[in-house]
Formats: sequence, structure tokens, C-alpha cells
Amino acid sequence: MGRNSKKSKRQSAAASVAPKDSDGRGWGFQQIGLESYCFLAVCVLSQAVTILITWPAWQVREFPPNLPWIAMTPQVSTGFLLLVTLAFVLVSPRKHGMVGFLIALTLAIGMDQFRCQPQVIAISFMMAACVWLPARRLCVWFLISMWLWAGIHKLISTEWFTHISYHLLSQTPVNPKGVYRGFALLVGMGEIVLAISAWCRPRQVMLGCIGLHCGIVVFLLSIGWNVSVVPWNLCTAIVGAWLLRHANTKGPDQLQSSLVFPNSPVPRGLVVAMLIVPVGMYWGVIRHCFAHALYSGNLPLALASNAEGVETLEVWDDIQFPFPNVQNSYRDYFVLTGSVGDKLHIRDPRWGVSSHYYQINSQKKLEELTPDQFFQINSSGIIGYALDDPVSIFHLVRQNTQLLKRSEESGVYAIEFSPEHFSIDLLRHLAGLPNLEEIQLAGCAIGDDDLHHLAGLSRLIGLGLNRTQVSKEGLKQLVDLPKLELIYHNDTAVKKTELRPLKTDVSD
Repeated sequence: MGRNSKKSKRQSAAASVAPKDSDGRGWGFQQIGLESYCFLAVCVLSQAVTILITWPAWQVREFPPNLPWIAMTPQVSTGFLLLVTLAFVLVSPRKHGMVGFLIALTLAIGMDQFRCQPQVIAISFMMAACVWLPARRLCVWFLISMWLWAGIHKLISTEWFTHISYHLLSQTPVNPKGVYRGFALLVGMGEIVLAISAWCRPRQVMLGCIGLHCGIVVFLLSIGWNVSVVPWNLCTAIVGAWLLRHANTKGPDQLQSSLVFPNSPVPRGLVVAMLIVPVGMYWGVIRHCFAHALYSGNLPLALASNAEGVETLEVWDDIQFPFPNVQNSYRDYFVLTGSVGDKLHIRDPRWGVSSHYYQINSQKKLEELTPDQFFQINSSGIIGYALDDPVSIFHLVRQNTQLLKRSEESGVYAIEFSPEHFSIDLLRHLAGLPNLEEIQLAGCAIGDDDLHHLAGLSRLIGLGLNRTQVSKEGLKQLVDLPKLELIYHNDTAVKKTELRPLKTDVSD
């Protein structure tokens, strides 16, 4: 009798903590309950503020032009429609409002790829979680997947551990030297720990959820960057903590219980998909906005070359959204905005996706080129410029190398190493400078065995080897460089006559 009494008390206690699902009658909070309605209002407000911050993105635009998923899709401004449907969500969340908003949002995103952004998608998921109980249970797993993969993407990203973390810290009073790697590791590990803890003890990590996302808000506001994600993070801090508090856990002790993994086939399949699908980003089959790649930097970038010069395909200042960072989006945008003869380089650091070189042919179609074709002058008089590897630039700059560009956005064409700060390891970063034409290594501690680092520099024209230990035997490694014309070699063991068999013009 006593044992059954204790069991019934535990069940009644669990029932008092579990969220109650309304019968959907009436209007407003009567359809979903007052508690759920209050958190729905937070989501609606966050989504509305996000739309207002990024208002140009939801209109028909001249620049950047709307980028439809399917060519010739009709364009309609959707900002006002979305705000109206958001207001109606509060009037009739379960009967018509939520469905109406999701339809309007789907149509808006279908008209323009720029609108497919993680903050818009995540807030919409949390809105659905406030309206429908099945979505509420799935949304907890969505948050776990988001934290887990946001951390994983960072921990395996060279970009995150170099120029991104360094740049973020450099905009604060903290001196990034010596601490930027620790900062990068701390952020990535913190997100993963939060995800695992939310799985094992969801009710105990409510403060962790609030702390992480409020910390992100404070950091972004302090450096004045990417304001469009501030409402999303505030919403996640508030609504995410509420979802964790009402998470469906197993065991009588709510604080010491782990999250219940769904038993039904459909919810279980959805949860498994949320946990494993983000890895598809590294093979280009999943967009980064669905893979939780947040600030990690391991995404493609694109540079267009035209008659006016070069242009990085980025639109932050115009619509307050970043470019979708998807190869198909870059190609679609380039064809939409470019002219015949214009060239495009897409640099992709992901291991399962290749970088590409293109030009627009006379039929206004995209034509893929080899690297050699890309760098040659075409019939329109345009030379292609490729994107430099930002990680290579980061390491080279930190060792006091001098990098020269013909314009701010064009690639590095010349580099001079400082003998006092030179190390052989720096030479491996030259492979990340595809536009490189001139290298000055005068006085540097370099020998024959080190020249293999230059073997792939197909655009190299001039090489300075004064006061080095390079000999004729070492220079044989450079004989296949197609553009190499001048080798400056004073004060080395190599004589001019010894270089003539290499078919290289040598100057003092």
C-alpha cells in the first residue's frame, strides 16, 4: 500500500510538471494555454524584430537582386504579409495562425534564397513548439542538434581556430595574441557539453542555455556585428530554457532524469535525422542553415572577376543577411548579375566538395574552366582572379611577411619574407595563394630541399633567392613552373651559366 502510494505521488508530481495540451477551442491563449501562449508571444516578437532588422531582404530588390530557387519565379514583397500572419498567430495560434504563417514563410523563402537563414528557421521551429505538443518534444532535440553541431563544426574548422576567433577577439578589449586558440576551443567545447548535458539532464542545464545565448547577445552587441541574430539568441535563451524545463524525461526524479528518446517510428526517425543530417554539409548535400554551421567558417566563398575588377560575393550591408554560402547560390547569383566573359572562382574548404572555376560564355551560360584557362585573358579581355586561403593569409601576416595586392579584394600577387621571422613551415602556406606571381626570399634560411613547396605555383613569374643556400640542383625542382621567368640569385652558390639548361631567364 505504501509503495503504491509513493508511486502515485511520483506520477502526480510528474504530471504537475509536464506541459498541458489545450483542446484548441476559443481564441488566443485559450487554444494553447496561457503559459504556452506567453512563450509563443516571445517567439512572435523575436521573429517580427528579425524581419524588421532585415526588412530589405523580404522585398523585391534591385540590389542584391532576389535570388529564386527556380528561374523566372514571380517576385512579390513579403515583409508586410509576414508581419500580418505573425499577428494572426497570436489571434488563432492553433486553428489557422501558425499554419498561415508557415505557408507565408515558405512562399517568401521560395522566392529568394537569401531568406533561407538559420535564425528565421529556428525561431519558426520554436513557434511551432509553443503551439503543438509533438513539435515541442522535437524542438528539444532540435536545440540539442544545434548546440552539438555548432560545436563540432567549430572544433574541426581551421578557419575558426585561426582568423575567425582572432578577428572576433580583436574587436574587444582583450588582446587576442596567445588566447584566441583557447577562446576558440572553449566556445566549441562549451556548445558540445551543453548539448550532451541537455540530453542527459535537460532540467539541469536551463541556466546553461540562458547563459550561452545571453552571452552571445552581449558579445555581438559589444562588437556591433550581425544584429539580425540577436532576437534569435534572446528567444532561444527564454523559450529554450522553458522547453528544457518541460522536456519529456524518464524516471521519477525529474532533475536526475535523461531525455526520453522517441519510441514511435516517425518521431524517432526525425530525431535521428536531426542528429546526423548536418554531416551532409561536408559533401554539399545539406545547406549550412540546416546543418547549424554557426560562425565556424568552413563554408565556400566566391570571387567574381569582371571588366571593372573583382568583387567578393557578399551582401551583408545591403540586406543584413550573409550570402547563403552555398555553391549553387553563388552560381545562380553570378549568372543573374554577370556579363558574358565574367569569371567566378568558388573556393570550398570542405573535404567532400571541390573548388571550381567558371566563366559566362556567349550563350549566357555558366562554363567550367580549368585553372590554367581561368587565369588566361579571354575574348572579353578579362583575367580571372582566385580567392586566397584566409588561413594561409593569417599565418603569413602574423610572421611579418609583406603581402602585396593590386586592389583590396584581389588576391596576393607578391610576397616578401622577413629573414628574421622566416621558417620553412611558412612555405606550405604559399599553396593557398593561387594568384602569386612574385616571391622574395632574399636572406632567408632556405635550401634546396625546401623548394618543393614552390612546385605547384603555376603563376609564379619572379623568384628572389639572393643570399640563400639554394644551388642548381635545388632549382631543378622549379623547371616545370610554366610562367617562371626571372630568378635573382646574387651571393648564392648558383652561377648564371649553370641555370641556362633550366630554360630560365636569370637577372642579377
